Amino acid sequence: MDEILITQEAAFPLVSPALYGTELTGLSVANVTTDTHASLTVNDFTNGVSNPPTGETWLHALFVSGGPGDDVQLSGAQWTDTHTTLTTSGGKVYEHYIPTGTVVGTAPTANLFIDNVLQVNHGTH
Repeated sequence: MDEILITQEAAFPLVSPALYGTELTGLSVANVTTDTHASLTVNDFTNGVSNPPTGETWLHALFVSGGPGDDVQLSGAQWTDTHTTLTTSGGKVYEHYIPTGTVVGTAPTANLFIDNVLQVNHGTH
C-alpha cells in the first residue's frame, strides 16, 4: 500500500493541535501515477460491522494520513472529490478523490484517499 503519513508535531501546553500542523503540497495526478503501484486491492469496511468487508481494486492508489491541523494542498483543479469514503478495519475514514474529468463508475487512472481529519485545499496559497 502506498501511503504518506504526515508526522505528528510535538504538543504545546494550552494550544490545540488543530491550530498548527504540516502542509503537504505537490499531489498532482502525474505525481500519484508515477510514484504508486499500478494496482492495489483493499478491504472497505464501510458496510458496517455485521457485514463482510468489500474487496476493492484501485489503480494507482495513494493514501494520505495525518492529524488535526494538517493540510493537503492539491495541485490546481486536477482532483475531484467523489463524495464517497473508504473505511479501514480500525475505523479510519478516507475521502476518495479522482482525476478531474473522470466519469464516476469508470476506472480512474489514479485514486487519492485523504484522511477525513485533514484540511484539503485546491490551488496554491
